[in-house]
Amino acid sequence: MSTRSGSTSRSASLPGTGAIRSSALSNQLRLRFASERLVYPMRLSKLASTPQQLGLYVLAAHRMEPSGPIGGEAPEVTYAGRIDPRSVADDTVHLERLTGGKPVYLTAIEQSFPHPERIDGDHELRAADADTPYRRQVYRNELLTVGGVPVWVLSLLTAVLTVVAVLLVLWSRRQRRVPPAAGAAGAAGAPGMR
Repeated sequence: MSTRSGSTSRSASLPGTGAIRSSALSNQLRLRFASERLVYPMRLSKLASTPQQLGLYVLAAHRMEPSGPIGGEAPEVTYAGRIDPRSVADDTVHLERLTGGKPVYLTAIEQSFPHPERIDGDHELRAADADTPYRRQVYRNELLTVGGVPVWVLSLLTAVLTVVAVLLVLWSRRQRRVPPAAGAAGAAGAPGMR
C-alpha cells in the first residue's frame, strides 16, 4: 500500500486466535527502509480502536528525541545513556550485531496515545541539544512492622507510656510530701491546751 507521502507499508499478522502464541513473539518484526531522516512509522496506528502505548528504543550516535507528540501525550524519555557492548558482562552477541561492537547512545522513549485517531504523522527523531544521561529514579517505600504492627505506632505508644509513667512517679512523690491536714495539726499542738 502506498501513501501520498511516498511511503509504502505491508501488513503482517501474528498466528493464533485470541491469544498470541509465544512462538509468534520469538521472531521480532523488523522494518528497514532508506531515509534521510530517522523516522518511526506511526500513521497506521491511527486506525486502532483501543488506546496505544509506544515503547521505542533508539540506538544512535547521540541522544535522540521526537520532534513532537504527533497527536498523543508528550513523549517521555525513560532512559538515555551511552552503552558499550564490550563492557557488558552478559551475552552481548545481539547487541554487538546491532552496534557493530562500538559504543552507542541508547535512548528509551515512552508515549501514550489514549485517542489513536488523533495521530497525525510519524515520529521524526532528531539529535537532542546535549547527550545528557538520564535514568528514571524509582523509590520504594516499605512500612516497617514488628509482629504486624507498624513501628511508628509502637514508637508513639512507647512515648505515651513513658510520659504517663513519669507523670505517675511525680504524682506519687508529691502525695508523700503533702503535710497532714490543718485540723489534725491544730488539735495536737494547740497552745494553751495543756
